Amino acid sequence: MQEGFDYKFVNSDLHSSHFAVKLLSGTYSETVYVYGNVNLTEEEVDGETFGKLSFSYEIDSGNETYSKEDLKSDRDFQNHIGRVLESIITKNEFKIGHDDQEN
Repeated sequence: MQEGFDYKFVNSDLHSSHFAVKLLSGTYSETVYVYGNVNLTEEEVDGETFGKLSFSYEIDSGNETYSKEDLKSDRDFQNHIGRVLESIITKNEFKIGHDDQEN
């Protein structure tokens, strides 16, 4: 997933205090939604520990093929926006504070 190609951040009509994500490619192109709570937990399976990403979301608008109601129960859509969220988390560099050029 790549920002600017597969998705972009837009202002949300329904959530003025959050940015929304607009999908730009694929089956769900033109769909707009907002992430809610995001959690990363550890899960052990057969003695191996894995990270598990869970999140809530709200759909602002569907597209010509899928209505908001269709998308609420679409497991493939949920997996797709999970991959978008994974991309947002892993491919963006988030910084807190000032960039100290002297060190």
